[in-house]
Amino acid sequence: MIFDNYYSLIHLHLFVMRNVTLLFTMLVLLSLNHAYAQVGIGTTTPISMLEINGAVTNVTAFNTMGSTTIDFTKSNMAYSSANAGAFTLNGMKDGGTYTLAVQGGSPGTCSFTGSNPSGITFVFKSTNNGSTVANKQTLYTFLVMGTTIYFYMVTGF
Repeated sequence: MIFDNYYSLIHLHLFVMRNVTLLFTMLVLLSLNHAYAQVGIGTTTPISMLEINGAVTNVTAFNTMGSTTIDFTKSNMAYSSANAGAFTLNGMKDGGTYTLAVQGGSPGTCSFTGSNPSGITFVFKSTNNGSTVANKQTLYTFLVMGTTIYFYMVTGF
């Protein structure tokens, strides 16, 4: 019964907020920045196209078209047909989890650089970074904690 009342209250607010922009902004933390095409949910200062302060589920992974510069503001899952080598990772945020699949024609070891949206350079740490397998996917999982990124690789897919 309490849950039903809470749901109705939220539902009522959404109906009212659709017609009253000021009330909408005050009741639900939603920010629209039309100049930069940015939307924030749970934040009033989004720095990417969609920034959510909370959990989110992706609809699609970002295809980098063979690039070694990965823009994680487009999705927290990306894939590249580039050979193993030096990758630049952009748009990663503290508390985020990101996945990169690399499938190049030549084996090698990947290295990573990048900075957070404020421009502070990340430190990358791994206990198992090694060689990829030619024409097989290698998955890299990145966990961002402050300015340190811990990553793990699994190869041979």
